[in-house]
Amino acid sequence: GNTQDVALRKYLLDNGYKTKEKGGNVEVLPVENADILTLMIKKDIQGAWVPEPWGARLVKEANGRIFLDERELWPDGEFVTAHIVARTDYLEKNPRIISKLLEAHIDETKWINENPGEAMRLFNVELQKLTGKTIPVNEFDEGFSRMTLTCDPVKESLFQSANDAFEIGFLGDKRPDLSKIYDLTILNQVLKEKGLAEIQ
Repeated sequence: GNTQDVALRKYLLDNGYKTKEKGGNVEVLPVENADILTLMIKKDIQGAWVPEPWGARLVKEANGRIFLDERELWPDGEFVTAHIVARTDYLEKNPRIISKLLEAHIDETKWINENPGEAMRLFNVELQKLTGKTIPVNEFDEGFSRMTLTCDPVKESLFQSANDAFEIGFLGDKRPDLSKIYDLTILNQVLKEKGLAEIQ
């Protein structure tokens, strides 16, 4: 299961609900976000746990409502949905490339946060080129208002998500040890060079 699938299943478990495969009456369907929108419009499903801007799209296009904003479940409302990752051997052999990638990531994250309207417009231009479709501006605005873009990997949330995945039976018999998954050395070097706070 992806991060949304794990979060939904853990939320159900914590609130006394069981999925059908665990003997309960809640059916969880791992479905692509675009298909979730179609299923909601057709009323083939009653709810969904999705990232933005899909939440905004479900509200606007499928007459949905937000039952729970996942930020309410996390300290300071922050949790990871995407990371920049590299294999250890690649990281060790190509620190300059990784440094340039992270520098661009930091610069773009800062720019998007300072220029959200223009960032959304440019995103839609590229989305149109790639898919022939765009996200309506009002949906984009609403979804973006519930997102925090950061260069901080929000490590503790990944650790918690992994523990949640283990508790619901996704990761085998041994609790995952992610203590060595992060190497923030190059990220912190780039942040320091830019006069920004390093990440612990």
